[in-house]
Amino acid sequence: MKPGFCYLAERIDPGEAVRRIVEAFARDGVSLVNSHSGRITELDDDGNQVDASEEELIEAARARAHLTFQLWLSSHVDIGCSVRQVTRDLVCHAYSVDGLNAEERQQLVRWAIRYFRGAVSAQTALLLVADAAGRTAHVDWDAVAAERVAFPHVLPDVLGLPIGWDKRLPVFHGYSTERLSQFELLRRPGSVV
Repeated sequence: MKPGFCYLAERIDPGEAVRRIVEAFARDGVSLVNSHSGRITELDDDGNQVDASEEELIEAARARAHLTFQLWLSSHVDIGCSVRQVTRDLVCHAYSVDGLNAEERQQLVRWAIRYFRGAVSAQTALLLVADAAGRTAHVDWDAVAAERVAFPHVLPDVLGLPIGWDKRLPVFHGYSTERLSQFELLRRPGSVV
């Protein structure tokens, strides 16, 4: 089975995205600082931890096309946050559920939905994909967000998108729909959240 994930795309400065991500996770008790080591860590291209400060991560997000850093559920359980600048005005951030237990996966999906709601309020939101089972792990969600490719035929458990984009979707019978300003939040029946 492919690894599950959460994915968000928004129109925001990449450094500001990092700041908001860290603040939103902190409200849920998830820390940028590992409580055991006291370190803030970025992951290099080989997956090695590199010490950083929050400000260095913010500046790195502005200066580079891609950045991955760790957020800590506990001193030994982390969530990797991968931030990418997709286009000049489109930033995405993705989170793997690999290594998380069922409760931690649910926590991440709930966090992503709350973050999306906040991004809708801040008028930066574009797309939310929460796919804990990894059904759509093969999809290039950056290309979907940038409107370069169509939505896949298989949909994730949770999908947040602008109103009107639902007409681009394949049949999605049974999904519950919630309106959020100019966006919709679709949930698969029986999904964990």
